[in-house]
Amino acid sequence: MGMENFTQVFDPVAIAYQDAEKITKELETGSRYKREQAGSDKEIITSPESERFSVDRVRDAESPEVKKIYKFMKKFNPEEADTLDIIQDAVKVDDYAYHIAQDKKGKVVAHTQSSYLKMAPHELGEKATESILFIGYSITDDDFQRKGLASELFQSALKTGAEKAKAEQQALKGIVGEAVATSERFWNHVGLKRIYFEDKDGNFKEVPYICPPIQWDEKTGQPVDPETEEIGDKDIKDYSAPEHLMIRLINSKDEMSIQDLMPMIQTIYRDNYTLYKNPGEEYPTDEAIKYTQAAVNEFQKELEDILNEAKDAKLFLLSAKEREDKIAELKNQGKEFHELQIENSGEPESEKD
Repeated sequence: MGMENFTQVFDPVAIAYQDAEKITKELETGSRYKREQAGSDKEIITSPESERFSVDRVRDAESPEVKKIYKFMKKFNPEEADTLDIIQDAVKVDDYAYHIAQDKKGKVVAHTQSSYLKMAPHELGEKATESILFIGYSITDDDFQRKGLASELFQSALKTGAEKAKAEQQALKGIVGEAVATSERFWNHVGLKRIYFEDKDGNFKEVPYICPPIQWDEKTGQPVDPETEEIGDKDIKDYSAPEHLMIRLINSKDEMSIQDLMPMIQTIYRDNYTLYKNPGEEYPTDEAIKYTQAAVNEFQKELEDILNEAKDAKLFLLSAKEREDKIAELKNQGKEFHELQIENSGEPESEKD
């Protein structure tokens, strides 16, 4: 990513782009692979052992790679696998990036999906000036774990997001992911960390993030039970799941405010967890759309109420090692550290790199 004449001292878009460039250079420096550009959406990476992989962004809905992605997801992450039709529609949208690593035989061995999400402007009717990069999932074939392929795809996803932000003239604020416990090591490796706050008594608590239901009935907006594929008869929270929210700020700072975080969560909820209608379509109904919006708004309100406990409205980003150090420090002070206890819910240990 060349800066060319893009840098202006007080231009937040240029500064964010430059910060993103620093992160990609950091990742390149720590990589065991040599990268070569082989096309606008293709790079070849070669390991010191001369093992070669192609890293591709898939854009063509009719390409064989789309079916490869679908089969890969069905095999390694069936609970979150999109239908083939959804993937075909999504790869055509510039905001959604599907990156894959393929071996010399053309087998998909790793896959990362990322979304470029525009954050709502501060004033209604204004153009969005800020954005985030949301990592939907990052999965590596069991036989290709520990080769650093997830890091390579993350690097490609970040480059794509940074270039998109530059083109849209929006400041990229952070990289965000929802994670289970077993994937923390990988996310820490690429700089994403869990989020905590200090309460009025000096205790530390993890920000309790909830993933709302991902399946809604398009007529009513009621959550759909993933096991029966019918409208659920339980409380909406029974179809939701707590996960560790992980963030890397583009400026690489380890402190942020509640005012910084909540628009990011609002953006993720809006894009990933509410229904919306495409032009010309009958469903979802307006009733269903309003129901899902009200549901996720309630999740946001509950989180905001909890975060009112945060001292000075400050939040802290901690890696696993930094968390251990903080726990020891607080113990010596007679304070407590409250970590969310979240089961992996049967999800794959996907981000092992």
